[in-house]
Amino acid sequence: MSRLIPLRKDTTLRLSDKLDKISESLLVHWCSGCNEYHLIDLKDKWVWNGDVQYPTLTPKFIHAQLSCTYCVVNGEVHYNSDCSHPLAGSIVPIASLPH
Repeated sequence: MSRLIPLRKDTTLRLSDKLDKISESLLVHWCSGCNEYHLIDLKDKWVWNGDVQYPTLTPKFIHAQLSCTYCVVNGEVHYNSDCSHPLAGSIVPIASLPH
């Protein structure tokens, strides 16, 4: 089941088909494993390389409620083997955002 975050069109900037920007420090991407949006707050500890097509987001992202752990390197999502979804342990291209 997909849990979509209601994104306000007047405050969301589409950076590419892979990333949206909600605020100065908040990025959004689609997680193919969880089948939902994931938010990355850059003012916390994450670093983004600034590339909108082949982003790198480090360090590891942990979504505790969904048991999803990964990092994004050069546009590929590296899912840890401890993820609770079928993509656990795999490397896949970062997904396009749903329309």
